[in-house]
Amino acid sequence: MSNSDRVESTGAHDSGRRRSGGSLALVAVLLLAASAWLIRSSWRSADPVAFHGETMGTTYTVKLTQLPPEVSAAQLKRLVDEALMEVNRQMSTYDPNSELSRWNAAGEDWFGVSADTARVVAEALRISRLSDGALDVTVGPLVKLWKFGPGAASAEAASPSPERLAAARALVDYQRVDVETNPPRVRRRIAGGSVDLSAIAKGFGVDRAAEVLEAAGVENYMVEIGGEVRARGNNAAGVPWTIAIETPRPDARTVFRAVRLRQASLATSGDYRNYREIEGRRYCHLIDPRTGRPIDHQLASVSVIHSSCMTADAWATALSVLGPEQAMRTAEQNGLDVLLIVRVDGGFECRTTAGFAALLAEAN
Repeated sequence: MSNSDRVESTGAHDSGRRRSGGSLALVAVLLLAASAWLIRSSWRSADPVAFHGETMGTTYTVKLTQLPPEVSAAQLKRLVDEALMEVNRQMSTYDPNSELSRWNAAGEDWFGVSADTARVVAEALRISRLSDGALDVTVGPLVKLWKFGPGAASAEAASPSPERLAAARALVDYQRVDVETNPPRVRRRIAGGSVDLSAIAKGFGVDRAAEVLEAAGVENYMVEIGGEVRARGNNAAGVPWTIAIETPRPDARTVFRAVRLRQASLATSGDYRNYREIEGRRYCHLIDPRTGRPIDHQLASVSVIHSSCMTADAWATALSVLGPEQAMRTAEQNGLDVLLIVRVDGGFECRTTAGFAALLAEAN
């Protein structure tokens, strides 16, 4: 990689990281500090404008090469914060007053929502169909059962019984979710079920922040929320934004590959950050809706490049659930640019589509 390239770092979905044991709070703080150090250590040669904040249980960063006329960094930050707060009010699973939480509490009737929520649900359902259910927004009961949702930090370290697993699986079926856009409304035809948009909402938040920047006249930017990225134009060195993809190891943060983004989004999902140890076995936060259990295969990380971060985010989760062989077949069938990191013989193997390989940054 040339000296003019500044590498921004991104990893798997890791907001709300949790592990069992008495030192959960300390572990979370240390992991957050390590993440912040790795990302911000590449910014010591500062760009003209950069600002940061908190959203969706994680952090966000915006970098610009220059400000548009008559707009300050403080004004842009305020606009971005407002947009992200609105996404959180719409789609948070942790806020009992969010639009999503109120829909989950509303029963099986049609429920009026914002145009944004309807748009996100519609895209999630589309990808659910294309991935044969590997992505499923009704996975909420299974997430809760395996203690990866709200309250997980104090959860008992025990795997669910076959009876509880079967009961939760009966509440999971994306085909019983309906969405309409005019007027925007949604319906869940599953008594007692719930919807979880965590696999797509963060990517949508990136898109919304990018839309705010573009509406303000920003032409060159990089937006990152919890590892999901969207970039436009060039960085301060006049070259496309160079984004690092993390090595999927739970005990360290190192760069596995780097990719150049000029007008695209990158989302990464993996099994190595957010997990719980139950009865001596590690369980990943990624749940296969078709089995009701956390995934158990050798695909450690999936990165997807797409024009929409929302779409890249959802596909990264779906492909992670599918496993290495089916993930690559599905990606090729749907014209996706992907990088898969597969565990092999104590190390890692990199598998990419041709489109993704063409965007990898050269290492010098």
